[in-house]
Amino acid sequence: IELKRTMSHAFRVATVQLTAMRSLGFRHWANACAQKHFVLPAKELEFRQVLVSVSVGFWGGLCPFPCTSVFTAASMLLYSWGVPKHQRFNAPMASIAIVINEIILPLNLAALPGFVLVGARYYEYTTGQEVDCRITSQVMQDLQEKPRETLEHCGFCFGLGCAVWTALTPLVLGYIRVVAVATKFANCQVRKIDGSHALNCAPCKLRGT
Repeated sequence: IELKRTMSHAFRVATVQLTAMRSLGFRHWANACAQKHFVLPAKELEFRQVLVSVSVGFWGGLCPFPCTSVFTAASMLLYSWGVPKHQRFNAPMASIAIVINEIILPLNLAALPGFVLVGARYYEYTTGQEVDCRITSQVMQDLQEKPRETLEHCGFCFGLGCAVWTALTPLVLGYIRVVAVATKFANCQVRKIDGSHALNCAPCKLRGT
């Protein structure tokens, strides 16, 4: 139930932010959005949680397919699946991830041809059939101006790129989780030294220290 609420909150944030970005312009929207959905929520979170939120939002924002917020939400769901409650995404973390997902749109457009190229090469290697998936500057411009028509024309190529991103996602999320846990344990050791470590620390209980 808590996870469903988090995902619902993430979709609401994404819808509101897309509307605001169109009305305010990217620069003004980015400044206001960073204050409301990044700086303020970050004050409620630990460093580990901020690190996870930014990392998952960044990776979800790189998905070579329109409406990356959906893929970011799916990444949050996958990251939170089957882990202790204190490691799952909550509403402030979801807000940060969605904002990062929207802000890195230029990087998404820059990385898109690379994902598509890798997907096309793998498709040719496995099937022996050549496929023309060259993403030119004109295609990128059409994607921004006429996304529906462009997807209908180049949908298969974008699908190959999305398949590469999907295949890499479990590995990337696993790496983020390992780094987050290592960061938490390192923080526990620092707190033990300065005497501010909590006796009921969940990671230390899990580790048995």
